[in-house]
Amino acid sequence: MMKSPEAWEGKPGFSPPLKDALIFSGWIVGILLTASLIWFLSFPVRERILIRGINKILAVNGDSQFITGPLSVEKLPSRNASRLGSWFLLAEASDGRPDRLLVFSFMADGFFFPCAAVLSPEDTVKRLIPLNPHGEKLLNYLPPGVIAFYIQRIEKGLNPPIGGGQGGV
Repeated sequence: MMKSPEAWEGKPGFSPPLKDALIFSGWIVGILLTASLIWFLSFPVRERILIRGINKILAVNGDSQFITGPLSVEKLPSRNASRLGSWFLLAEASDGRPDRLLVFSFMADGFFFPCAAVLSPEDTVKRLIPLNPHGEKLLNYLPPGVIAFYIQRIEKGLNPPIGGGQGGV
């Protein structure tokens, strides 16, 4: 049988406003934990959707290469390279060595758009591929200096300077 609120008066415990705050905090923490668990466990599904979408864009652009899978962090040339974006492995090229694909956000004129950079085994950027029509228009509109800046930033992030510098990342 449940006791009435009057029966609890005078007994040690939490005040009603504090109880309400603790219950509310518990709900918020529970929602955040659930959301982070779903985010963590859904990573392979989100990755497959991203790979499928990029492969469709590559096919529409007439590119013969396609993404075979994600590139593990251990296979990146430097520890700073993982900060640049998401890394994928392309199907082997004609010379038998696979290229890598970096998917990152390109910012131009106040707009963000997804972009991919195809990198050779020698860590040089072969080409940039915009991943949406708006990005294609912006990439054609941008001055060559801005594009060269992004290419240089990617290449420096792959090959940081000797001495433990950040490599422009």
